[in-house]
Amino acid sequence: AIAFFLPDNAHVERSIAIARPPSQVFAVLDSYRRFNDWSPWFEVDPHAQVTITGPGSGVGAKYAWSGNKDVGSGSQQIVEAKPNEMVKTALDFGEMGKSTATFHLTPEGQGTQVTWGFDMSFGGKLISRYFGLMMDAYIGKDYDKGLAKLKNLVESFPAADISGVQRQEVQRTPQKIYFVSASSAADAESAKTVLTEAFGKLSAFIQANGIAMQGAPMT
Repeated sequence: AIAFFLPDNAHVERSIAIARPPSQVFAVLDSYRRFNDWSPWFEVDPHAQVTITGPGSGVGAKYAWSGNKDVGSGSQQIVEAKPNEMVKTALDFGEMGKSTATFHLTPEGQGTQVTWGFDMSFGGKLISRYFGLMMDAYIGKDYDKGLAKLKNLVESFPAADISGVQRQEVQRTPQKIYFVSASSAADAESAKTVLTEAFGKLSAFIQANGIAMQGAPMT
């Protein structure tokens, strides 16, 4: 009888401030290419089978997983996206049900307030309503952990507003790449010195080994 008076849905919400523009946060959340770099669940089973399908970003991008008993299996797909404002995903946990997750991005000074929300409807199932009472305790700590990892990832990027950048995914034939690892200070003169030295090493290696370049150098 008590279950009749319990909510027929559950909502969990966590927020964090990220010291980068909304455009940078949106670029990460609107795609699954970097999802494992900030997901709070990836380290629970790093060997889980992951499949990414659909477009590289935006509506239709899909991430499916199958792992151990702690992560189970399921999928999530982007179903709505407003550039630099919001990303909504549909979650499918198989027999455990379906739900939605939404990221809201709010400009805050030079940074972004990110709010990650989770919503699940129980469709009138009385036993599920009891489960809903524990939902915040069940996934809230994971949301906190995921947002903290997202913050660390995005704040590792240069502080630049990329809202005017148009991106496009292209397919290229695999090629062998020769590279030199190097680092410099953030000023242009230091970068120029290091890059000049690195390209010099590559050029000498290419000439010494009779290698024909197939494209322009990359940095």
